[in-house]
Formats: sequence, structure tokens, C-alpha cells
Amino acid sequence: MGIDLEQRDIVDETLGYRGGLVHGFRMDGRGGGAKLGWPEIDADPLGDKGQGDIWIHMNRSAPGVQQWLTETARVPEQAAEMLLVEDPRPKFVHFPADESHPEGFVLILRSVNLNPNADPENMVSIRLWVDQHRVISLRRRKVMAAGAMRDALLKGTGATGSIDLVILLTAALIDRVDPVVDELEADLDRAEDRLEEADLRKIRWEIGEVRRSAIRLRRYLAPQRDLLMHAGAELPAWVTRKERLRLRAKAERVARVLEDIEELITRAGFAHEELHARLDERMNRISTGLTIVATIFLPMGLVASMWGMNTEGLPFADGPMGFWAVTGIIFMVGAGLAVFGWKMSNLK
Repeated sequence: MGIDLEQRDIVDETLGYRGGLVHGFRMDGRGGGAKLGWPEIDADPLGDKGQGDIWIHMNRSAPGVQQWLTETARVPEQAAEMLLVEDPRPKFVHFPADESHPEGFVLILRSVNLNPNADPENMVSIRLWVDQHRVISLRRRKVMAAGAMRDALLKGTGATGSIDLVILLTAALIDRVDPVVDELEADLDRAEDRLEEADLRKIRWEIGEVRRSAIRLRRYLAPQRDLLMHAGAELPAWVTRKERLRLRAKAERVARVLEDIEELITRAGFAHEELHARLDERMNRISTGLTIVATIFLPMGLVASMWGMNTEGLPFADGPMGFWAVTGIIFMVGAGLAVFGWKMSNLK
């Protein structure tokens, strides 16, 4: 049984760019696809021989990928540079046809990282070169949505052509954001339910972490929504009106996800403010208690210190019950101040 390259990120550098092939497919136009290896790709690198659109999915970290893109796959040099840049922002750039390159566009999308032991907000990117008969996708870390597209083609329920693959892949990337947003909402719900607990500082950290995660998601998804909204007007002429509308629908889906994220950020902000109010109230109660204690004991200390002076004429100084008389006076002063403080606190 062969190794499933989609399940690993290791590239055999001794094979050059060929070691970076994750998988290849020739789509049959009915939702299915036949696997392609390098011999089939070399025979039809542009996918324009009328045998069905092709999808080439590669690991961009393989050596020589840029040279293969520009020389063999005939991707514009500027487009190849965009596809291989480190930490790209979501992007859509149209490239008209010329004598060396077919008309196409670069589309860079990001989604949550659902790889094992990974932080979902540490986004993964997939970079696409799309022309009329071909999609070349590149990634470094495994993208679950690409694996889902591969599985669908093997089952006969996948993309029918290059643009259909882009639309379905975009939808799959968006679908993987929803569970992450739902989990953040659940974390915030649990934190809000525990606002009555004693350890408010821990809850404050949890609410802050939810808010920071939501802000990171918004940071990458907002540009993605904008570029998908405007991509329809810049797509090549061979993209049908129906396909443009489908892509716009995905942009609207991203917009709805962003609305959920914005609501989550707002809720987390309100929860954070309420938490601060509770912490302030708790500190005020402690300060008030300390003030009352000080108010009671300072006068008592004053009375005690007066009777401790080494001077003549102190009342009860020579009486056998002097100590108990002074003690009684001190406690009477303390009790009176305690009652006064209690009544004043009730008036508030």
C-alpha cells in the first residue's frame, strides 16, 4: 500500500519539484476524476488537449517548484512569485493571455488549521493558479479542504471542471471555519456562566482568549470576503454567469461567518466589561470592610493609648476595677462605631 502524500508534509528533495506532487487528477466533467502522475502531467501540462480539466496539487516547499511553474506549466512569472510568497494575504489577481501564458488568475485563500495538535487560528493557506482547463494548487501544511476535494473526485461526487473545483474548494474552506466559531461561542458561554465563581481572574483570561482568537479569525477572513465579492467582475470571460453567481454566494457565506465573529467579539467585550465591574465591586467591598475595621479600631486604640500614658490623674488608675472599666469603655466605643457603620451601610 502506497503512502498517502496528502497525509504528510515531508518532501523528498532528491526528486526536485517532482517530490512535491501531493496528488493530480483529470476531471471527467461528471464529478469523478482519474489520478494523474508525472508521466500524465508531463504529457499534458496545460490540460488543454480536450481530455478533461486537470488539477495538480503540490507542496510548495519542494525545490524547483517555481522553475516548473514558469517554464513547464507556463504560469506567468509574477503569478508564480505570488504563489510561493511566505505568509500571503488573501488575494485575487487576473492575468490576461499573452504569447507565453494562458489567461488565468491567482487566488490565495486562508482557512483554519485543523491539523492534529495545531492551533485553529494559526491559519493555513492554499494558493491557486486557475486557467480554463487547469487548477494548480500549492500548500505547505496540509489543507483538509483539499483532501475533501480529492475524496469527492474519487467517489464521483466532486468538481466537474476548473472553476467548479475553485468554488467547491472555497466552500469547503468556509465550512471548516464554522465549527471553530461554534467552539469559541461555547467557550464564551461557559465563561459567562461562571461569572459568579471566586476565581474571576482565570475567567477574565478565558474571555480574553476567546476575544483574541475571534479577532485573529476576522483579520484573515475579512479580506477574503472582500476579494470574493469583487472577483466576479474580474474573472476571465470563459467563466459563466452561473459560476460567477455561485462564487459570489460563497462571498456572502463568508460575510455571514464574519457577522457571527463580530457578534462574538462584541459579546466577549461586554463580558469583559461585566467581569471588570464585578472585580471592581469585589475590591470595593474589601476596601469598605477594611475601612470599617479601621474606623472601629482606631478610636479604640486612641482610648487605650490614652490610658496607657505615664501621667497622673488618669481615671480608675488606682481602683481595683480600673482595668475592667477601661476595657468596658473601649468595647462600648467599638460596639457603638460598629452599629453606626452598619446603619450607614444600610442607608446606601
